[in-house]
Amino acid sequence: MQTDKQTAQPNFPQPTLWHKLLCGDRTQIAEAASVIVSSGLADEYANRLLRARQRGARRQRRLFGLVTLATPYRERERRSALVALGIFWGPSGREVAIALDPKASHFERENAHKALIRRRDQRAVRPLLDALMGGYALEDWQCIATLGALGALGGERQLAGALLKYVGLHADTDRPLHVAAEFGIEVGRALYEMNAEDAFLDAKEALQAPLARQRASAALVLAGWHDGSVVPAILPLLNDSDTQVQSAAARALDELNVTESVPVLEAHQSEFSV
Repeated sequence: MQTDKQTAQPNFPQPTLWHKLLCGDRTQIAEAASVIVSSGLADEYANRLLRARQRGARRQRRLFGLVTLATPYRERERRSALVALGIFWGPSGREVAIALDPKASHFERENAHKALIRRRDQRAVRPLLDALMGGYALEDWQCIATLGALGALGGERQLAGALLKYVGLHADTDRPLHVAAEFGIEVGRALYEMNAEDAFLDAKEALQAPLARQRASAALVLAGWHDGSVVPAILPLLNDSDTQVQSAAARALDELNVTESVPVLEAHQSEFSV
């Protein structure tokens, strides 16, 4: 997603500054960073640097000044990006980078997520969301949990809507159904931590949505709340025309310990036997 600042600058990132940020020379990196900070584009360059460190990221290069090639970022450039991120965002910059680094160990990424939660730095929200939607989050569940903790500190309305899009609850955002199957409950838990009541109501309404991915996603997201009041609304999905929705409903009810709500089950069964 581009910001107004990026849209206003067709040559973003500025080639000379971008080269210096990735050159491996700390003095040049600091000089370029100083210019970028003065221009008010630190966050934009920081997010671009984070994307440059992802698996498969490529950089345009001129061969002999004639041919343009797209080649992977070199390790020196990845390390330079980490230095620049530390200048732009302090310790949080390095922690976001490590949390999304395919070359870091699971232990390193886990510690980075914990540090981001402790720092409560809202600048981490955008790159974590971008990673989820872009499919390069590595451990989606960790990103979701971190976003839930950060969202509980403010800005939960916009973040809640983004998480619902991530699991395909919105009709205008086409998402694979397996995303909701794997992470719908985790998203529900994050939204519960944020006390995102509007998202709860959106999910309840989506139980009757026209698309199967919406209904499946809604059931699993609601299960993450562990609120037994949604059981009667989820039960009809056991008879849904789509088998994947049926499976999602069964998993949601299991998560909600529906066997402890036998009277509700019996009432539902008698209703359908009439």
